[in-house]
Amino acid sequence: MGYRFYGLSNRDSDYQPEAVERLHLTYPLLSDPGFSAATELVRSTLIVVAGNIAHANLGITDTDAQPRRLLAQLRDP
Repeated sequence: MGYRFYGLSNRDSDYQPEAVERLHLTYPLLSDPGFSAATELVRSTLIVVAGNIAHANLGITDTDAQPRRLLAQLRDP
């Protein structure tokens, strides 16, 4: 679809490579230990198009359904 995916973690950058390997992630993790991008730790998905947030899914609790929801939003930004 032409999108790039990143994860955001509140852990320092030394933790990221180990977490990517351990969790078998197919995308890089970005480090935000000072909570610059987020003020609280909640599972969320942001779709950013041309530097603007097109969709924000905050406080995700149904992690099994989220990939399908995300794909639908990516198909129709």
